[in-house]
Amino acid sequence: PGTGWTSTSSGDNGTIVGNQTSTATFTNHYAAAAVTVRGANAFDGEKILSGRDWLASDKFVFAIDGVDAASKAKLPNTTTVEVRSGGTHDGTAVPFSFGDVTYDEPGTFTYQIYESEEGSTIDAGVSASQALYEVTVVVSDNGSGQLAASSSMTKIDNDDGSSANNASVNKATFTNNFSATAVGWNLSGIKQYADNSGKKPLARGMFHFRVTAHEADAPMPSEAGADQSLVITADASGSLAFDQAQFTDAMVGRTFTY
Repeated sequence: PGTGWTSTSSGDNGTIVGNQTSTATFTNHYAAAAVTVRGANAFDGEKILSGRDWLASDKFVFAIDGVDAASKAKLPNTTTVEVRSGGTHDGTAVPFSFGDVTYDEPGTFTYQIYESEEGSTIDAGVSASQALYEVTVVVSDNGSGQLAASSSMTKIDNDDGSSANNASVNKATFTNNFSATAVGWNLSGIKQYADNSGKKPLARGMFHFRVTAHEADAPMPSEAGADQSLVITADASGSLAFDQAQFTDAMVGRTFTY
C-alpha cells in the first residue's frame, strides 16, 4: 500500500488439511496524516494606534472564535491575545497572532477575529475598533496520505463598524484613533443562541437589533434615520456592533440615553 495505507490480515498463517478449505482475510485501512495551520500565517494581525504614541496603560485584547460547532472544536489553545506596546510611536503597526491549529479530518472551518472592548483598556480620547475579520480554512484529502490545508482572510467590517464588503486581506489590521476633541463610540454586544434541534445553527442575518436615541440631538451613526434609530443584524458568531457615533468636547457634561 502507498502512504497512508496500512493492512491487517487473519487466517493467512497455518496448515491446510487435505480435502478442506481455509479462508484468509486481508483488510486495507486508509488514514491521512493530520495537517497543522500556523497561526503566524493564517491567524495573524496588527494593532495601530493613530493620533498619539502608545502609553504604558494602553492594552488591547483580540479574540478568535468559530462560527459553527465544527470550527469551535478546532480553535487555537489560546483564543485571546493581549497587546501592550508602551512607548511605540504613533502609527506604528504592532503585530500579533494566535496559536496553531491541527486538523485531522477534511472540512471547511470558519473563524472570526475581533477586538474585545470588554477585555481592553481603552484610555480617554481613544476610539475602540469595530473591525471584524473572517478566516476560512479548507482542509482536503487527495488520497496521498497527507491532509492539505489552505486559508484565506476577508474583512467584514471596518474600524468604525461600517461594512468592508468582504474585502480580501492578508492580515487583520485594527486601528484605534486618538483625538483630544472627539471620540467615536458604538453600541456592541453578543447574541446568545442555543440550537437545541441541531438543525438550525446561528447564521448571519437571523436576528435583527435596533438602537434608538432618546434625545433628538444625540450622536448617532451616519446611517441612522430621521427617527434617530438604526437596525443591524448579528453575524454568524453572534456578535453585533453598530457603526460609531462621534462625541465632541462640546458635549462634555451631557448624558445621552439609547
